[in-house]
Amino acid sequence: MNKKNKEYYQRVYDSVNASSELKERLTDMEERNKMTEKHSKKKGIKMAGKVAVAVAAVSLAVPTGAYAYERISDYFKMEVEQNGYQVDMEVKKTDSSSAKKDTISAKEDVKPVKLVYDSIEGYTQGLKTGGGWYEFATKEGFKSGKEFSVEVLQVDVDTSKEYFVDDVTYSQNITVNGNKGIYIQKNDVVGSKYNEDTAYTQRVVVFYEDMGYIMHFYAQSGIKKEQLIKYANQITIENCEKQEEIEVAYLSEQLQNTDVVKEEIEWVKQEQLVNVKETMVYDGMEYEVLKVDVKDNISKEMKDIAKELGHNEDDVSVYAKKDGTLKTYDRETITVGDGKNTPSGEVSKTENIGQKFVLVTLRVKNTTKKAVEKQVCRDLVYFTEQDGKIKVDNTEYGRPNAITEVKGYDSMPCYFKETDGGKEFYIKKLKAGEEAVYHIGYMVDEDQLSQMALRIDDGSGSSDKTAKYINIKN
Repeated sequence: MNKKNKEYYQRVYDSVNASSELKERLTDMEERNKMTEKHSKKKGIKMAGKVAVAVAAVSLAVPTGAYAYERISDYFKMEVEQNGYQVDMEVKKTDSSSAKKDTISAKEDVKPVKLVYDSIEGYTQGLKTGGGWYEFATKEGFKSGKEFSVEVLQVDVDTSKEYFVDDVTYSQNITVNGNKGIYIQKNDVVGSKYNEDTAYTQRVVVFYEDMGYIMHFYAQSGIKKEQLIKYANQITIENCEKQEEIEVAYLSEQLQNTDVVKEEIEWVKQEQLVNVKETMVYDGMEYEVLKVDVKDNISKEMKDIAKELGHNEDDVSVYAKKDGTLKTYDRETITVGDGKNTPSGEVSKTENIGQKFVLVTLRVKNTTKKAVEKQVCRDLVYFTEQDGKIKVDNTEYGRPNAITEVKGYDSMPCYFKETDGGKEFYIKKLKAGEEAVYHIGYMVDEDQLSQMALRIDDGSGSSDKTAKYINIKN
């Protein structure tokens, strides 16, 4: 996920107090998420699932200089205007001419707060997930599309038009607990038949002008607008003694994550490439693809794939028949917009595509003098050409959720014959000098078979080590 998409998810994914169902989902995907995170830095505009990427901004202009202690009740003056897909919220310091001459910085001026709410029917209590975030999970679970989280932000810096919110399709000025606020409806992928209620496409932003805080509600699209605003009115903050204060986030921290991310082209040079049956050495490990098999049927692998992904019979039926024969599906090509003048993500083409199961036989050898734990499964990328040069293809696609999962979240494998299971699905221990052969499976769209390559890197996304590739095109 890139910076824009993960503003909610990253905080919840890193938590230990998420709902039980969410924790189970995250445990299953932990190793995949570690790998996909590094590629978000490279791809820039990469979308996570069907959550649209955008540049639509919610801009905050906070006063400069020192703040008069007795004028904290006039901390904010807010104006809201929507232009196209962009919402501009301007927040200014009011006139402080009657304030005392003794001044104090904004952060020192703001008093601690506590979260206040009565029990909300059908929801757990506000579970602290770190970084000033509090999760409200339903008894129905994540897939109900009715969960939401609250972020408590203290305004601790001076800023102007640097606080961004994703692509906005609708907004409305509202009042929440007597405070100014705004309801925001974000785009998912426009025109996609795969949009789900689980996407976090709703926001409520509440400005506590007399306290120096902002409350930000992030909600799944399965909650009705009126219900979300009702929840926002049920949950508030109050000043409190130091020993009662809750953990909060700071606007300064938010601003560090609001850079507009530009797509970076990932060029591939010939010296970074080897072919099947050619040896590559990278970071103390020797890699060689011995064989690539392309199959129309996963009857032998289907049980293991379903177990790894947590798929039931209905999920499996989306991509394979009962006898294991792979099925076609409607693939949506997504055009990425700027989120201001155009939607952040919009379906530009839909085509029915067949799938293939690609089984890679990979020899790996530890060439170092010490035992290591390595992620031997590698992500699959696709090459394309531009101006006679090779680059990694980062085209965005909309797919049924089961198809997205079987493709392994950014093309990580869905099958590993030699797996130890659990969190170490992709990881193997190799003694010094030890060599092993692994069988690793990927689900691939049939029109991409001629573009396939395995990416070999250090797993961190670090720019100081150039990735290498094994060309496995068929």
